[in-house]
Amino acid sequence: MESDILIALNSSTEASTSVETLPPFDCDGVDTDLLYTRFYMAVIGGGSIALVSIFENVFLFLLFVTNKQHRNSYNLYMLLLAFFDIFLSISYLALMAVRVLTNWTASYALRRFLMSYMIQMLTISHVAQTASVYLITFAAIERFCITLNTRAVQPLQNNRKFLAFLAVMCGVLSKGTILIEIEIRQKADCIGRFNEFEVMPAEIVQNAIYNKMWRIWFRNLFTIVFPFMVLFILNLLLWGKLRLTSRRWKGSVMQGEKQNLRQNKARIRAATRTLAIIVLTYLMSNFLSVLITVWEMFDPASLWKPG
Repeated sequence: MESDILIALNSSTEASTSVETLPPFDCDGVDTDLLYTRFYMAVIGGGSIALVSIFENVFLFLLFVTNKQHRNSYNLYMLLLAFFDIFLSISYLALMAVRVLTNWTASYALRRFLMSYMIQMLTISHVAQTASVYLITFAAIERFCITLNTRAVQPLQNNRKFLAFLAVMCGVLSKGTILIEIEIRQKADCIGRFNEFEVMPAEIVQNAIYNKMWRIWFRNLFTIVFPFMVLFILNLLLWGKLRLTSRRWKGSVMQGEKQNLRQNKARIRAATRTLAIIVLTYLMSNFLSVLITVWEMFDPASLWKPG
């Protein structure tokens, strides 16, 4: 579903094709391209993973939210990440899995149901994605400062709730406008048939300034490129600090500072575990996304040329 919307939005910036050159529209046509593969991957495989994700994140959310100590600690970021991951997993089932299932069954009722919530669910999922990215970023910054034992640690901890709120607002402000960028139109000659509804870019997307400056430049830089680069740089600096600290530990042992050594190890281990699991996973999973985003910003036409 998101791929269809992306194609629709990007095609809105290209020259329109004359009506005479368009193929006749099939009101009952179903997208059967690799349908069996998509069914087993998106519905069976992806759906199972999404259900496991919902169960695990609900458990983590309840674990953190019912404990005041967790709510007032670094785990506030983990609490909110679990909360947004629940929405992301639900949106996957509601958008991707249901879309493939709709084509699999060729059900008009299921497609009509999908169209009834598609735009709202898509907007929520994108807001949750960006909010999660900035939650990871703020969490990584705090852990990095703890590792370096800088003066910024106390202000970051004192303003943790504000930073968490700021992360959520980053998602709302940058992705909330998706709600007005997409329209679902009803085809008068296909009433009651499978392709009665079609997803189209809204009129605001036709505005060249809005489309290029907001959707392509600001949104891509703010929600993808910037947090990716911040986390990448933090990771490099962290590992450099870890190597330097490791060398100093050897000297500390020789001087008998075993207590400080244990404390330093515990602090570094906690920071390393958080960044290694969360940040590295994010960087690896989003590398291609960042690459394509930068490509789209500078040469979008080449991405849509066949062959």
